[in-house]
Amino acid sequence: MKAASTLLQILLLICCYSTSFATTYTTLRDGAWGDETNVWSTNGTTACACTPGGAFEGDDIVINHDITFSINLVLDGGTLLTINSGGILSATVQGQNKYDLTSKTATIHIYGILSVGKYASNSGSKITIGGGAVLATTEGMAKDSF
Repeated sequence: MKAASTLLQILLLICCYSTSFATTYTTLRDGAWGDETNVWSTNGTTACACTPGGAFEGDDIVINHDITFSINLVLDGGTLLTINSGGILSATVQGQNKYDLTSKTATIHIYGILSVGKYASNSGSKITIGGGAVLATTEGMAKDSF
């Protein structure tokens, strides 16, 4: 019985440890993905002087504004990306979508606009496209391509 109790404590510790480092990044205003001044917040109200970066493992990203990115984004490890109504996430550079979004084991909810060069996902990914939402690609979509 003591061994079962110890095992349960270890499992709970591992579970809590693996989820305790997730960060929620929320946009505060229009701007560039990589803008570290005042575009992103980790508490939803004040700028964090940070950026989500380009590869994610378990973070939540909430897009409420017009955000452009100029790197390839990779979502993995249970990341949640939500583009709310009125929010735009685009890879537009000089009028062209040149950057890609790859979803490995992420969940994406689109209620606004996602505009990328190529969208790639595998069977570990989930995507929801709400009424009036747009998923636009210039190079197409690929499923189970990696």
